[in-house]
Amino acid sequence: MKGTQPSRGRALAAAAALAALATALVAPSGPARAATAEALLGVCAPAGGGPPTPACYGYVQAIIDDANLVGAHIDRRFVTTFGLFCAPSSVNIDEATAAVVRALRADPSLRGHSAAIAVRLALPRVYPCTQQVLRHPPAR
Repeated sequence: MKGTQPSRGRALAAAAALAALATALVAPSGPARAATAEALLGVCAPAGGGPPTPACYGYVQAIIDDANLVGAHIDRRFVTTFGLFCAPSSVNIDEATAAVVRALRADPSLRGHSAAIAVRLALPRVYPCTQQVLRHPPAR
């Protein structure tokens, strides 16, 4: 995916955006819990048709960066659970975020997961890999 190679600055910015979203989605006086996919959809596709918020883009980018990091060290359990995604190099974060929103809207079962799991499940559906991606056997 174009522009998704993790760098230290981007990783820190993505982590900050993820923290901001989590703070916005979890009541400060409530118990610590994962952001829901339903809440993510609310900031990525606001009622009234507004554009996604910066927190939405940051959250999706953080999940993509995390997946790229895991993909660099392929973990068989991760791949079996979530699958790999292979977005074309021309795809930017706006397009990836819009694709995640479409997937969340199209499949209500995704919205029953945490936001992170829903995004990780949506990406391979939107950007499936059409060729063998594993260049070496996964660690056991």
